[in-house]
Amino acid sequence: MIVNILGNEFFLHDSASFYLGHHIIAKGGSGIALFFIAYAVLKLLPELLDLIDNLWQLIREDLRLIRRG
Repeated sequence: MIVNILGNEFFLHDSASFYLGHHIIAKGGSGIALFFIAYAVLKLLPELLDLIDNLWQLIREDLRLIRRG
């Protein structure tokens, strides 16, 4: 259905169908897919979350030291 609507330029202007197809449908779908892939990876590898958390703490400490001079 989506391909039919976008392929036949169902909307008023050519750029409107491109905007809907590219910015709304494709980017929204890829964002949702990225969220579920990240959730699955962190569910399977919980130690990776610890590694990310420790890296974030190191960065925050370095930024505090830089701000203090």
